[in-house]
Amino acid sequence: TYYVAPDGSDAGPGTRRHPFGSIGHALRRLRHGQRLFVRGGTYHERVKLVAAPGRPDARIRVRNYPGERPLLRGQLWIGDPSYWTIRGLRLRWDADNPDEPLVRLYGGTGWRLTRSEIWGSRSTSGLQVDDGPRNNLGRWLVKGNCIHDTFPTDALNQDHNLYVGDMSA
Repeated sequence: TYYVAPDGSDAGPGTRRHPFGSIGHALRRLRHGQRLFVRGGTYHERVKLVAAPGRPDARIRVRNYPGERPLLRGQLWIGDPSYWTIRGLRLRWDADNPDEPLVRLYGGTGWRLTRSEIWGSRSTSGLQVDDGPRNNLGRWLVKGNCIHDTFPTDALNQDHNLYVGDMSA
């Protein structure tokens, strides 16, 4: 089990007493069967990574620390998050974001996004789900989330709360 907190340090071991300081660093450390508790507070990051896979019998779990409401201001993109569960995060647009989806989960299979809030996107979508560069999107679940207040930017059709696309077409 790992922990991350806004006042932590990526040079630390990621324990409850000495948490990592950034969500991106913590996510890159995760392997099958491990979990990450995200402590309350605000994280200013643009996280883009290709994930290490979990397994059906050893999921990777990322969730809010019980009773706390962490907020990621920026972006969260995870490629190939096979057998990951992401739960209880709040993700909000940051003024420095490029014109890209706020949250993008692409490729992989067996992943779940639950009980999270995504809002304020000023791009194509709050949440984009697609098959990614390897055309390998399997089964996935988006359930019990609040995805809202997505604003158009400079073109038509840039106002989706949830965009699901088959990029191989």
